[in-house]
Amino acid sequence: MSSYRQFLEDIRQFPDFRDDPKLAMDRVLKMQAGDRESESNLIASVLKYVVELASAHCQTWDAWANREDLIQEASKVISARISKFNLGKASLEDFVRSDYI
Repeated sequence: MSSYRQFLEDIRQFPDFRDDPKLAMDRVLKMQAGDRESESNLIASVLKYVVELASAHCQTWDAWANREDLIQEASKVISARISKFNLGKASLEDFVRSDYI
């Protein structure tokens, strides 16, 4: 199995932050209080959304050959910046979509 296919299989086990906004909000608050596990869980919960956005981008621009690179780069950027997410400025979905993808 390719590493990309394995990645897709792995992220299936994580809940999507859009499915349970209350849980996502709780993770954000805990992350902001310094809980590293909540930060990791929050990152994992946005990965499905990252894949969706990258796929939509590739479809729009016929850039399927770049999908894996786009997903990897977006995941790195989000992972590096998620700790700076501010609930008062934007929703988590807007944070992921507008600023980094």
